[in-house]
Amino acid sequence: MRFFEWSYFVQMIADWFLTGSEDAPAALRLEYILGLCVGGAIFLALTVLGGFGLMKMAKSQGKKYFALAFIPIVNTWYAGYVAGEAKAFGKKFSHAAVYAAALEGVCVAIGVLSLVLDGLLIPYARAELISGNGTVQLYQFYISAETVPDSLLWAYQAEYGIEMLGVGWLVLLSEFLSLVFLFFEYTVLYALFKKFYPMSPGVITVVAVLLPVREIMFFAFRNNKPVDYTEFMRRRAETFARRQGNPYSNTPGDPPRPPEDPFRDFPSSPDGSSDEPFDEFK
Repeated sequence: MRFFEWSYFVQMIADWFLTGSEDAPAALRLEYILGLCVGGAIFLALTVLGGFGLMKMAKSQGKKYFALAFIPIVNTWYAGYVAGEAKAFGKKFSHAAVYAAALEGVCVAIGVLSLVLDGLLIPYARAELISGNGTVQLYQFYISAETVPDSLLWAYQAEYGIEMLGVGWLVLLSEFLSLVFLFFEYTVLYALFKKFYPMSPGVITVVAVLLPVREIMFFAFRNNKPVDYTEFMRRRAETFARRQGNPYSNTPGDPPRPPEDPFRDFPSSPDGSSDEPFDEFK
């Protein structure tokens, strides 16, 4: 999954520099190659980095099978193995990591097929002039059913067939499965970060799911000691109560104090009489 995100990111940057070319197939082919090579290199480096992070987390808990932390797709399951029990909607979710890894595998297979289809369609791309002043000319690249031979119309339909959306049924299927995968991935990573970054696991998990940086976080938190999240939150609440001087705190060593007198600023008169404001009407 993250390979395709990095590949698309590289292609998007390359597109900024290639819009001046009127040779659409050549420009798109270069974007395609750069996306595969540069995106693949980034993905490989981060996979190794994240593998070392997961391995260190696993060692801190006496877990085994360290090699699995370095295998794409399988490392999603391994993150769940290191995290332990995961929950969704307040209930135990025993096989969240299995479902996440399986869905990631399906999404990767669809992504590979999409890359192959793009490679087949690139030679039939066209360039359309969108702006120019004689010195600088900018082109927009596109692929249409009119430019694609009949033998590849099925590929066009899969990638770009729904004209209203600009995408095909294969892309829509990929997006739907990706959303389902993100739910399971969030469940797994939240359980992991609750154990290794209990200060703010929700925010970290959202960032790790929405951006292709989860391996960086694995490496960043590798030296953190695993904690019991429930116990951590209990101690945190007790510390907060102690700092606020909560009179009803049940913190050990900090017994409850009686509530203060709300009328302490209105002492009795020196002669012992009451200073109540309506004494004379009694």
